This record gives sequence, structure tokens and C-alpha cells, in this order.
Amino acid sequence: MKRIIRVPDELALNGSHADAIRAVQKILSDELDRIENMAWEISGVARTSEAVEKMAAWIIEYGAPGERPKDHPLSAELESLFFTISMCRKEIDRWLLPQIAVPLLLLANTTLAIVRSDKDMPTVADIMSRFGKRGAHLRHTKNREKAEAIKAWYRENSTKYRSMDAAAEAVADLLGVSFRTARKHVGEEARELRSGRRV
Repeated sequence: MKRIIRVPDELALNGSHADAIRAVQKILSDELDRIENMAWEISGVARTSEAVEKMAAWIIEYGAPGERPKDHPLSAELESLFFTISMCRKEIDRWLLPQIAVPLLLLANTTLAIVRSDKDMPTVADIMSRFGKRGAHLRHTKNREKAEAIKAWYRENSTKYRSMDAAAEAVADLLGVSFRTARKHVGEEARELRSGRRV
């Protein structure tokens, strides 16, 4: 299936080879401008002439992304994106090897997609934490139910026992939990009952 590229009216072709080249260069350049604008937006660095010059100086000085100075404000992915944009811009402008300009534009667009998804993508630690919390919540469901049953039992039977220890022994035998577990929840409920009486 062929893809049809519509040429804007201001680039109306008169049939010459030079006109066709200028039209293709304009289309590629417009798309590259869109990618570059999004890259600057994602970087969080204001697109000033000073920032553009600094970026160009980094690209010239360090070439392909690699060792970066400590004051470099960009991630390696964003640096790769700006490097690719720079290379593509150079190829579009000089048009010596047009067959390189299009793959570079595609690479810039792909890198932009990666940078955009990385910005919102949770880390492995975030994902593991969420699953861990969910798993812990499910694992402790029975414990919470037992705790609630112990507290409900103590609310109903607190007056029948002389001490919290005696009540904890009774509920431990009744619900099949350890004395320590029963005592813990009986104590919590006793505090709640006392604080409720004061109000």
C-alpha cells in the first residue's frame, strides 16, 4: 500500500527536480520541528537561544551520548534524542545523502516515543511495591477478620471477666488463636471502650 504525502500549497511543484527536493525537505523539516518542540517540552528546559547554543555545544563537544559533564541537565535518553535531531537536521539541510535523512527522522520519532513513555512509566520498584502491598493485604485478610471477631466478642463479653487476661484466655480457646494474639486485640478493644466512655 502506498502512502500519499500531500504537498502544501505554498510548495506547489512546477515540475522541476529542485522544487521536489525543496518540498520534501520542507515536509521533513516540519516533522523534525514537531519532534524537537516536544523534546524541549519534555526536557523541562526553557527553549532560549542560550539553551539551544549550550545544547549544540554539548553535542559538538561530546558527540554521541556518552560521558556527560556533571552540570548536564538531561537524561541519557533526552541527550540521544537531541543528538539524533541534530544529525537529522544537518542531513535535511545539506541534502547530500537524502536516504539517511528519513531513517534519522524515524529514529528521532522513535526515541521521542521512548522518552515520553519512560517519563510516565513506573519503575520496577513501584510495580513490585504495588504487588507486594496487594499480596500483603490479601494475606492478612484472615488476620483482620480474626481481630475483628475478637474485638466484637470482647465488646459483648467484657463485663463477664475480671481481667483482660481472663477474657483473652477465653476468646483464645473459643476462636482457636494464641493467647498473645487474643490479648493484643482484647487490649486494643479495651482502650477503645475506655476512650468511648469518656466522650
